[in-house]
Amino acid sequence: MVVFIEPLGKPFAHLSVVKSMLFAELNDDLNSNEILFISSLDYFNSIPENFRNKLKFKEIKVTESSILNIFEIALIVISAFFNNWKIKNIKVYLLFSKSYSNIILKFLSFFFLSKKKRLYVLLHGELQNVTLKGSRSIRLDGRAQRLLYWLDTKFSSNLKFVIISEFVFEKLKMSLGYNPLNFISIDLPYLYDGKKERTKQNTKELVVSTVGVNSTNKKSFLLNNIASNFEDKIKSGALMICTSGRNDDVLFSELIDTPNMGSHYLLSTEEYAKRINSSDVLVFFNDDNYSLISSGSYFDCINFEKPILAMKNEQWEYNFKQFGDIGYLCNNIDEIYGHINSLLINNEYLNVFSRNLEIARDNSSIEKCIPYFMSKFQ
Repeated sequence: MVVFIEPLGKPFAHLSVVKSMLFAELNDDLNSNEILFISSLDYFNSIPENFRNKLKFKEIKVTESSILNIFEIALIVISAFFNNWKIKNIKVYLLFSKSYSNIILKFLSFFFLSKKKRLYVLLHGELQNVTLKGSRSIRLDGRAQRLLYWLDTKFSSNLKFVIISEFVFEKLKMSLGYNPLNFISIDLPYLYDGKKERTKQNTKELVVSTVGVNSTNKKSFLLNNIASNFEDKIKSGALMICTSGRNDDVLFSELIDTPNMGSHYLLSTEEYAKRINSSDVLVFFNDDNYSLISSGSYFDCINFEKPILAMKNEQWEYNFKQFGDIGYLCNNIDEIYGHINSLLINNEYLNVFSRNLEIARDNSSIEKCIPYFMSKFQ
């Protein structure tokens, strides 16, 4: 039996990762077991219907208290095992957790896990906290993680931590100063959509967009510099600058088109696809201070077949080397200006990367990598 647990996720959160993992489990020739998905109803409904129809579902509701969440997460996981205790072979994916919950689960894992009962805990942006930079709560979380991973090197168990990036795992080892024991790292193969169709109404207008969540940590505020530099082109209708996701803490210029999020935490899959699909080129500004966060943005670019302009950093250089060169890595904002100017003169300027985008898709598609993926979780 396979169980997926998403205890706290907002609708559409980490959905590209979830879809790839579900696809691999559903299409594994060696797996004939049922799959149970445990989450809020809102989160479950954000999963595409073609997946939902193949899953059993159990609804859970958690409180708004972050302190209670710590114990609720642990209780949900333990219940998933004990409610199915008669099943000899059970594998549980905890798709999101908290460091304090993970400490509880690691301790308890010595009592309820075995060779045939395994728990995999996915780690996401919280890994950045181990740098011990930021607010008091962030530093405390980072210290809790450091303690957990150090203790984890002393004991082997069938609770494994999963990092969706080989690059991030290498950076984590460098930050910790040792090789953590019970970890799985994988450059997750992605489930790509079908061939994209251009949805732009005005094909003479160049559209430049960010991808995903915008934040100070990602230096998304540099989009304002682009808008200011090309103000005359924006006002003349030759250029459009926009964002394609939630804005955490950046104040954007009125020259920039941003989506109306309403009461939603993330854009729906359809709206997210629509905004990216209507763009010509995607821009990124994050630097090496953002190195412990697994980013799926590179794979979104491949999915939508869009070339990129990005500030050069180690993670992007790794992606380009590992999967394919799909755009230009720039040393500074002036180089990004130069490429946009070239696009304004010739909108086919970046077509040279079309073939590389196709190759990158082939190299990183989950459909071709199921045996490799499943071997990580045996």
